[in-house]
Amino acid sequence: QKSIRNNGGGVYNHIFYFNGMSDSDTRCKAGKLHDALVKEFGCVEAFYHEFEEKAMSVFGSGYAWLTVDQNGKLKIITTANQDTPIVQNLCPVLTIDVWEHAYYLKHYNERIAYIYNWFQVVDWECANMHYLECLKCRN
Repeated sequence: QKSIRNNGGGVYNHIFYFNGMSDSDTRCKAGKLHDALVKEFGCVEAFYHEFEEKAMSVFGSGYAWLTVDQNGKLKIITTANQDTPIVQNLCPVLTIDVWEHAYYLKHYNERIAYIYNWFQVVDWECANMHYLECLKCRN
């Protein structure tokens, strides 16, 4: 189980992370996810703040995730190492890798600068697609 979680989780998490970013102008198209973020967090800025806090709270290696729970509600969680939200019966919408190796060459120990820059390249169209798929699976 441990080697499957570490290796399989590592592959899954990194593919999900890298596929969730874009330099395309379409990244601003969050669709229904935008509405859900406003409903759940009050405004997009409040979501950014809470997500940033969660990402900063990871000690050592891990990820911060935006997920959908069993009731279709958005939830921000963190996972350690290569753990995924799937084992918690949560459906992932987007993630940021907060392992130091993800940002150290550019941002050194400034994780907060990395998180800010990551928000500039999130592919919101892709995240919206994941969100809609999560809702289908929950119904």
